[in-house]
Amino acid sequence: MGRIFGDLYTFLIIFLPWKVVLGLGVALALVALPFWYENVREKQLRGSVRRLVRAEQDERVRLLGETFELAGTRASRLVRLVDAGRHYDQRDVVERALTVLAEVDPPNARRLRAMGAPPKRTGRDPLETVVRVEALLSEGLDERARELLAESLADHPADPELLALRGRLLPPTET
Repeated sequence: MGRIFGDLYTFLIIFLPWKVVLGLGVALALVALPFWYENVREKQLRGSVRRLVRAEQDERVRLLGETFELAGTRASRLVRLVDAGRHYDQRDVVERALTVLAEVDPPNARRLRAMGAPPKRTGRDPLETVVRVEALLSEGLDERARELLAESLADHPADPELLALRGRLLPPTET
């Protein structure tokens, strides 16, 4: 990289005085600096949302606070936060970012809301769903386990393992 800049400098001083070339380089660096800084911030936001996926509840609350503090009220950062939240299926992050964005940049917020939420992920096969439902049950997330089971049953209504899990998970209804 240094050699490229050296060769470029050598080439430019053939046509321009070295002070002009140096001044242009400094001016270019000063113009590029804010864009570089925003790019770094947006990568940090995406990383924060990625860490939220596996965070425990206490750490999640802390990370959410830090993430939204980092985003502030800049529309470009909030848009990136919405994109990252959708990518990692963090619906609470998306909703909160859209709420803040609606105050800062209403047209952009309306456009992003119109795109809607990404479809919920379903199990690729019934066995994967059974494993995921069992894991959710062991963590005490019974309601999410029921939702996931219902989604998978819609895709695979005759699967015996899913039907057995439904019989175990859902109490028999009284008629």
